[in-house]
Amino acid sequence: MKTIKTITLFIIISLLSTNGFTQISGYLGKKNIISGSLFMKSSFSMPNKNGKNGYFSFNDHYSLEYERVINRISSIKLHLTSFESRYNIMGEEIVDMTELNTFSTKALGIDYLFYRNSYLAPLGIYFSAGFDVFLSDVNIDTASINNNYAYYLSGQRFEFDQINTVHLGLNFKSGVKQIFFNCISFDVNFQLGAIFAKPATVDYEFSGYSDNSATSEKYIKDVIGSRLWGHYAWGVNCSVGFVF
Repeated sequence: MKTIKTITLFIIISLLSTNGFTQISGYLGKKNIISGSLFMKSSFSMPNKNGKNGYFSFNDHYSLEYERVINRISSIKLHLTSFESRYNIMGEEIVDMTELNTFSTKALGIDYLFYRNSYLAPLGIYFSAGFDVFLSDVNIDTASINNNYAYYLSGQRFEFDQINTVHLGLNFKSGVKQIFFNCISFDVNFQLGAIFAKPATVDYEFSGYSDNSATSEKYIKDVIGSRLWGHYAWGVNCSVGFVF
């Protein structure tokens, strides 16, 4: 009888220990996810990489993500993003393709994810908050701008055909993550975001900008900031990853 009690007590302690270990060790003891993500947002007025806009034209970007569980209900996600698109030098809606210039962006970001208490990270419904750093290479068609838009930009001249800009962004996401076959994750979330940049203003007077290189750069940075804001303000992320 004493032996049976000892064995029973040992089993109970083992089960409690195993349960406690599971609760802090991720899904089935797996704490890491590497995934690829696609972000999509309708380009209502701003152009996409093909110079199109409208409800059925989309701005998109692709990300490589790494998520690490840090406790039972939370994790940290790192992501590297890349995309290309176009912007209107006038900062307004598209009139024709001659107004559009191209830019490419790389972004580095980190998110902190909070899973609902009824789930075990990295599985289930979650909310997240994070920030991104956007590094953009911006192309400027100086010949077209200087020849055709001198009047609208009050005689402004652009002496450079490329500029690099840096912007910071803050985002919030709400989503759900499912795991299949104990190793494949599928994640869908809705994003709201904001860029730390003021809107660019033209108003046919090149408001607040004078005819020199420094303020031309500032103007382009403001235009790209407005363009990134439109790209980043809201959208849907879908990702597929490997859990280990």
